Amino acid sequence: RQRAYLCDPVVGVNEKNLRPYLQSMILHFVWVGTEMPEREKTLWQRNKEVLEGFEINVIQDYKLVPDEFMPYIRYVESTKKWAFISDILKVLALKKFGGWVSDADVEFFKKPTFTGEWVSGFENWRGQILANTAVWGAPPDHPFTNRLLETYKKEPSEIIKAPNTKWISDLLVSEGAVINNQEQYIKSVDVRLYPHEVFCGPKSESSVSVHHFNGSWLC
Repeated sequence: RQRAYLCDPVVGVNEKNLRPYLQSMILHFVWVGTEMPEREKTLWQRNKEVLEGFEINVIQDYKLVPDEFMPYIRYVESTKKWAFISDILKVLALKKFGGWVSDADVEFFKKPTFTGEWVSGFENWRGQILANTAVWGAPPDHPFTNRLLETYKKEPSEIIKAPNTKWISDLLVSEGAVINNQEQYIKSVDVRLYPHEVFCGPKSESSVSVHHFNGSWLC
């Protein structure tokens, strides 16, 4: 039997989970700092067909950013490491709107759904298993989203020393997660993690999406 997160949104909805179901019909992705390459533009034309019925919100400015996070934004702008700006904008979009956030180089095969937990998974980057940060889902103002935002109040130069996959993995481990590519629920932070083939790849029958690792953070 298919799990709920693999079903089209018309499947498995009841009164109890109706609110998060509706929130799951919006997906945000970010592109700032440079012109979006044609490969990403083409990819998102295909994604819009797969995600029919979703509102696709392309974030290209800093309107979501409260003043307390602007020092981080300005510092990262000066380094031109645009992916680190994308990272915080995705978190802020989840906090305000809920739904799903995605990197620009993610290809969707199915419509993702969730029932109110903070949803993510694992990635396998050159043999290293880490928390996936390319696709997340959550209701608005989820406590774990707020935990992530706390990190962005630290010294910007420290935050961007390593990709967010590392410090988010460390945060999840501190709450009891095991970085083992197995489905698990971390009750203390209401986070559900799935194996890497679900959101990150390689593509399989259970894949909702694949992260192509196009290296857009190098632009």
